[in-house]
Amino acid sequence: MISQRQVSAELRYESSQSLKGYKTTPCANPCLACAAAVHSVFEACQVTRLVQPSGDDDGNIALKKKDSSPVTVGDFGAQAVALRALHGYRPDDMFISEESSDALTEDEGLCRRVLEAVNHPRGVGSEKTDRDEIIRSIDYGQGLRCSDASAKSNRVWALDPIDGTKGFLRGRYRGGQYCIALALIEDGEPIVAILGCPNLPTMNSTAMPNGHWSDEEVDDANGERLFSSLRGTLFVAAKGSGCYEIPLCEIEDWLGSTSVSVGQSSWTRLEVTNSDGSIAAAQGRFCLGVERGFSDPKGTVVEIASMICGPEGIVTDKDGVRDIKNSLRIDGQAKYGLLARGQCEYFIRLPRKGYTDWIWDVAAGYLVLKEAGGTLTDVRGKQIDFSHIGGATRHAKLSESVRGIFGTSGGVFHEALVNCYGEVEDV
Repeated sequence: MISQRQVSAELRYESSQSLKGYKTTPCANPCLACAAAVHSVFEACQVTRLVQPSGDDDGNIALKKKDSSPVTVGDFGAQAVALRALHGYRPDDMFISEESSDALTEDEGLCRRVLEAVNHPRGVGSEKTDRDEIIRSIDYGQGLRCSDASAKSNRVWALDPIDGTKGFLRGRYRGGQYCIALALIEDGEPIVAILGCPNLPTMNSTAMPNGHWSDEEVDDANGERLFSSLRGTLFVAAKGSGCYEIPLCEIEDWLGSTSVSVGQSSWTRLEVTNSDGSIAAAQGRFCLGVERGFSDPKGTVVEIASMICGPEGIVTDKDGVRDIKNSLRIDGQAKYGLLARGQCEYFIRLPRKGYTDWIWDVAAGYLVLKEAGGTLTDVRGKQIDFSHIGGATRHAKLSESVRGIFGTSGGVFHEALVNCYGEVEDV
């Protein structure tokens, strides 16, 4: 079982220690594994927070990938600092992540921008690094075995340095959401998961996750602290130990403190909406991706929602586009955090035919939702199989049989989703 106090202690310890030389075996203790994961994701949150534009700005786009999706300085910087930290803790594990260093080695100007982002003077608790270490750290994520001992390791860390890059480019003040998603998979099963969401309103905030920032939020974000008390949060889950939320500003205090004593933390244990039928499936709220052409190219999600909620649950805009009345659209795996908080009940991802999700798109959100009491399966209600991930090669994709993802509060909500999908597909 994870202990909030122990994880806090490990984070505070790291504020006074160099990662170099600190190569114990923390994964034998879930608290230490969580501390390593929280530390690495927090550093990635710092980098992305510092380089994300405040409004629409494509100047942060480094290049476009073969599938035309953007990749930014933030992606490279977040992957570099997160994997550098993780490798410092667990040099014998395998790491799989989205980016490689090829673009940086071919473009010294881009590499310099990433180096400046990683070494930003406002970073808290980060070691300064050089070009070679940036390149090396990014390429840990290529699934290469880092030592002979690692050939025997049954642990794989899966990282998405920015999940929701288009939300990242939409800008902070315009409500652009994204997250840093990290999962530790041991013997084919996620056992630790972190979702770092620098722009997501904290749990007690009344702000909309996809809405423009208020003047108060903008002023707060421009203060001395990197993370404000109103926005920026992190979800932590460990197998069998529950799911918790921690404000990023508190982690900033832990890692920036010169004291190693441990105070009372403000961890909040999360639970999904009650799914025993006391709340009807028709009352469920949907949290969906912004890019409908990717997450619902055939319009199946709206059809399913109309079956669950009835015709009155669907609205049509002036252009004749149908949408779900009781829904929220944001980018990235922050959606799983909202489900875990009980702020929505349904998440559906139905990508185009032939597309297979990457492991880092699912693993962290899966455990966060599961430990909060929710359910995540494929569209037929089958459990996601993570057992083929890792091995002697990278193996970074889910099985081709996974044709989509359903995440819900479980119970009547999940049953309704799977049943309605089956009816739509049979038509």
